[in-house]
Amino acid sequence: MKPITIVWDVDDVLNEFTRLWFEKALKSQHKFNLLFEDIRENPPTKILRMKEQEYFRSIDRFRVSEEARNMSPNPYVLGWFKQHGHKFEHIALSSRPLSTIPALSEWIFRFYGSWIRTFGYVPSRKDVLGSTNIKKNKHGYLKWLGKGDIFIDDNTDNVLTVESLGIETILFPQPWNNSTLGVGKVLNLLLKYNLK
Repeated sequence: MKPITIVWDVDDVLNEFTRLWFEKALKSQHKFNLLFEDIRENPPTKILRMKEQEYFRSIDRFRVSEEARNMSPNPYVLGWFKQHGHKFEHIALSSRPLSTIPALSEWIFRFYGSWIRTFGYVPSRKDVLGSTNIKKNKHGYLKWLGKGDIFIDDNTDNVLTVESLGIETILFPQPWNNSTLGVGKVLNLLLKYNLK
């Protein structure tokens, strides 16, 4: 029996990128009484009272910062990989501007390279693509790739569109989505798929 292939979103699944950006970069520049748990939408421009351009500029600048390059992986996810990662095949898939991909790929392979051997990305809203390029979102990328049994992402739209490909999907819990599972339950659920 061939191993199950899990496709992992990177930011806010394999790591806690948005929390780090919010607590280290944003709160130091803006004075407000919000907590990370108050970020109930993505992008959180209304909650943070930021213009979209200002938000993306801030988050993209942080993506290539030393702080982001040295961020710790999500400890629960990394612990799961150490214990169970060898039972599956793994693909990391991210949506970011191209200028931030070299730092991210180095980060992925530094922390998860013992298990993740394949990394793909789809250009985010800032990168220009030809209109015929089907790999302009995660759905298109996975349709083209033809691989993936389980897809894990914190973005509800990504989960819904990838689900239409017949891939099992799991919405990773974050304040901006309506996942009813905790991180531990998500990771335990993966082990049940391996028993099928």
